[in-house]
Amino acid sequence: MKKGLLFLFTALIFSLYSAEYTISNIKLTLAGKTNREAFDELKKHLELTGNKLNPGTGALEIIVGKAGENSKLALEESRWLYKKGKLYIWGDDRQGRHGTQFAVYGFLEEKLGIRWIFPGDDGIFVPAQKSISFKENESYKRTPPFLWSYVRAYHWGIRSIDKTNNAAPPALRISRKQWLANAENNRLFALRHRNSRTVAINYAHAFIQWPKRFAKTHMDYFGVSPYGKPMIPAQPRYAKLCLSNPKVIDQIIS
Repeated sequence: MKKGLLFLFTALIFSLYSAEYTISNIKLTLAGKTNREAFDELKKHLELTGNKLNPGTGALEIIVGKAGENSKLALEESRWLYKKGKLYIWGDDRQGRHGTQFAVYGFLEEKLGIRWIFPGDDGIFVPAQKSISFKENESYKRTPPFLWSYVRAYHWGIRSIDKTNNAAPPALRISRKQWLANAENNRLFALRHRNSRTVAINYAHAFIQWPKRFAKTHMDYFGVSPYGKPMIPAQPRYAKLCLSNPKVIDQIIS
């Protein structure tokens, strides 16, 4: 009985113990090659705190892509666990999911207070700090609240650069290099906010056949521009429906 109480008391004291590390004394380890971007994002943000990583004696090792415990993961679940001087960061990366990378972002938010205000490095808010602390078995767990947590951001498709630049005033035109940088910044910004499609759901323009089917018989199905012209462009998938017309709703349902 006494031994049992002593064990519980010791475990309780150990769980309350907080280990503190300087951020510069962090050693990053990548477990496997599939989580390279998660690893790079972690390193980038750690150094944005103003600390260059230079691990030495007593360093905190952060292992990206290795589970800290054996447990089944939910779809795109993200986890991290501090245990015995090491921080394990992992998640569900099956079929192109981003569980481990989302776990990195969860760590950056929860432990370092980092926020992403808008795309690009200038939109990263990083509180200045020198150290970080953990309690033994401190952990994080997140499962996406929806199977589809996705907002379609402007993707900066390179095929549109000439058309867009030609339509813009010279002072607002951008180089191919900046165009591609904008695309990458938008992609990462979405991931940092856990923008994800946990399951594959097919979608497309739903009414591309309507101009062909109804332009001659039901012109009232289509919106009208301020100039009084039906909004049926050369590319029919961009046709504007008149959603205030109850007949349009009836046709969709039928």
